[in-house]
Amino acid sequence: MSNFHIKSLLLGIGIGIVLTSVISMVYSFGMQPMQSLSDKEIKDRARQMGMIESTQLIKSTDSAKPDSKH
Repeated sequence: MSNFHIKSLLLGIGIGIVLTSVISMVYSFGMQPMQSLSDKEIKDRARQMGMIESTQLIKSTDSAKPDSKH
């Protein structure tokens, strides 16, 4: 460790960053990008997962309220 040079340290860090970047690019090119989904496909998937639209929630709460007219 007596011949510790800052240039060697910076060179090692630089090589590590470049190597990591190349590996991540190769990995990301192998993956399928997310498909562009239409609004209908998104809503269908949300219904399958049990989600509802806000308009359905408003309609259900309005119909559940009893008439307060006396």
